[in-house]
Amino acid sequence: MKYYLTIILITLFISCNKDTNQSVKIVETIKSEKKINNSTLPAKKNKAPYELKLDLEKVNDSSYYLTAKMMLLKGAHYVSPYSKKSFKGKFNLTINPNNKIKVDDFLLSVPDSETQSIINGSLDWVKVNTIYKQQFFVNPKDNFTATGFVQFVIEPRCTFEKIPFSIIQKDGHIRIQTDGC
Repeated sequence: MKYYLTIILITLFISCNKDTNQSVKIVETIKSEKKINNSTLPAKKNKAPYELKLDLEKVNDSSYYLTAKMMLLKGAHYVSPYSKKSFKGKFNLTINPNNKIKVDDFLLSVPDSETQSIINGSLDWVKVNTIYKQQFFVNPKDNFTATGFVQFVIEPRCTFEKIPFSIIQKDGHIRIQTDGC
C-alpha cells in the first residue's frame, strides 16, 4: 500500500509541476496578446478624426496671435465659426476675459469654409485643414495666466469636443499649454 501511495504522490508531484509551467506560459501568452489588443484596437477605435495644434505667434512685444491649426482626417468636418445659422456645435476659439489680456474680436481663418444647403437655409462646413488666428494684446511686463478653450462638434462622429488651454506669461516669457488633453 505504501508503495502505491508513493508512486501516486510522485506521479502527482511530477504532473503538477509540468502543468504549472505550462499554465504560466499560457498566462504569459494571454497577457501579451491582451497588451497587443489593448494598445492597437482601442487606439484605432478612439482616435480622433482631427488634430488640433495651438501656438502663439509674436507680432510685437505686446501683441500675439493665438493660432489654432485644425487638421482633418478621414473625411471629418465641422461647422464654421462664420455660419449664420444658430448652431451650438460651431467652431469656437475663446480666451476668457482677464484684466491682463485684451482680445481682438476678429477671428481670421485660412482658407474659407464651404457653404452647403440644408433644409431651412445654409450651413458653412469646414472640410479642409484650416488655420484660425485670434489676436490679443498684453503688457509684456505683467505676469498672468489666461484660460480659454476651443470647442466644436466633429462630424461624422457627432461628438462635442472642448479643449481647454492656458496662456501663461511669466518674467517676460509667454507660452501656451493645453489643460488635461
